[in-house]
This record gives sequence, structure tokens and C-alpha cells, in this order.
Amino acid sequence: APGLARALRSEKDESARARIRRTLSVLPAQGASKELIALLARPEVEERLAGITGLEALSSADGVRPLAGALLDPDRSVAVAACRALEALRASRVPGVPDLVNQQAREIGRASASARDEELKRLARHLYFQIR
Repeated sequence: APGLARALRSEKDESARARIRRTLSVLPAQGASKELIALLARPEVEERLAGITGLEALSSADGVRPLAGALLDPDRSVAVAACRALEALRASRVPGVPDLVNQQAREIGRASASARDEELKRLARHLYFQIR
């Protein structure tokens, strides 16, 4: 799963990206989620971004809370990607996933309040008010 997430992150061709997303979506959620969540703790920004990309594509309930935690990542690009992933998961058709995103309102609100970056503040605030 991490290799697919990295490929999805770097692939420019949209048809190839769609195939990678489909492949990620049929992986056993629990095993793939664990590997992708582990990427969020890596020191390399690209690894954390790959984890976020993979968790979004996987659309698993297991990834919602770690994505909310990534909103507070010290790297702006990681926090923004996590916010966008949560927004996408909130629109997911996977049963229970949108509700789990809604339950992360506190973390999303905290990210909105503490963000120094204007884009992150705007994205987090928008997501927070969609939930509330």
C-alpha cells in the first residue's frame, strides 16, 4: 500500500492515477490502513504526504482520526493535504466514514484556530463550518 500511495502521489497521468486509486480501494482496508498510517509518523514530508494520499484513496474509517491528527503537522503542505483529504472523506459513500469525519470537528476546529497559514486556516474553517 505505501508503494501505491507513493505512485499515486507522483503520477501525473490521470488515467494511471484512477487505476492506482481503484487498486487501493480494493485492498484489505485494515492491513493497508496500518501501513499508510505508519507513513504519517515518518520524518520525510513526502512519506507523510504519500500516507495522506493513500488514506484518502483507501477511504477507510481507520484513516480518519490519523488524518485529523495530521492537521497539526508542522509542515504546511502535510496539514493542508490532510484537511483536503478529510473534506474528500466527508463526501465519501463508504458507510460510516462521513460520520467519523464529522466526529473530528474538535480537531478540525483546533487546526483552524491555531493555523498560521492562511490557506490551512481557510480550509479548516470551511470544513469545520460544514460539519457544524
